[in-house]
Amino acid sequence: MATDLSERLERLEVTEEKSGVELSGLSAFLDDEELKVCGEAIFTKPPKNDYDVQVHIVVYDAHSRVIDKASTNIGSKNSPFDAFSLVSWGVNSEISKIRIYVSRD
Repeated sequence: MATDLSERLERLEVTEEKSGVELSGLSAFLDDEELKVCGEAIFTKPPKNDYDVQVHIVVYDAHSRVIDKASTNIGSKNSPFDAFSLVSWGVNSEISKIRIYVSRD
């Protein structure tokens, strides 16, 4: 059974403002050693192309050490929103924080 770690998500809202993207509907679930983070991106500044905007996660252990990271491209030209899913494998229940942020080329 999956463990809900959504309360451990930490948004870096300054990156959202700078990139013209608002993340919403975020969730994080750990099932065995697979961490899955899902959400929706609402674009206040539409993407120029399919690879213009990226969502990143950084996973920290109980000692504030980075134990994994993942990223994905989101959006398509002139689309007002997109949904995303990121997976991190080989992590365990000692996850203390999952930082999520946005970047734009």
